Amino acid sequence: MPAPKPFVIDIAVLPDSAPGHALALVELLRTANLLARLRLGARAPRMAWRFVQAGGQPLPPETGLLRGLAAEGDGGDTPASALFIPPLHLADIPSIREAVRAQRALGQRVAHLVDTGGLVCTLGNAAWFAAFSGRLDHHRLALAWYYVAAIARERDELAEDVAAAGAQVRRLLVDGDAAGVV
Repeated sequence: MPAPKPFVIDIAVLPDSAPGHALALVELLRTANLLARLRLGARAPRMAWRFVQAGGQPLPPETGLLRGLAAEGDGGDTPASALFIPPLHLADIPSIREAVRAQRALGQRVAHLVDTGGLVCTLGNAAWFAAFSGRLDHHRLALAWYYVAAIARERDELAEDVAAAGAQVRRLLVDGDAAGVV
């Protein structure tokens, strides 16, 4: 019986990415693969990963530490079923906004995955890529409270959802929680 096709996750690594979060995901996937092999042997499905640029191209081979981890996670020609976008190591909203605009191809990849039923996971301020993909209407997105208004100001189609979530956001802030849901 042939081995099952791997579940492939593309991990976006951008110039401003916080790489530790991407590496933490890889460690989680490595552990999941180990546990699956211990339990099911050769029949175990495998989680695979690729480090990619915004447009989905593989990172150049000279990318140091990631090279060995990329080889271990290789999913071959299997298309990605999911995309993970780690947070950007940027200090303020204007910098995040500029980075998202500069990496439009990543927003297009988010849109494609949403359209084809794929999974998209963002961490921290990487949620801006999802917000600017044009595919969030009536989808839920967890945002830090300080991003909610800034995204709503720029994305008219999200303004109605943000207004509807306003009472919930205010309640969360009064209760001392630092998250808003759009």
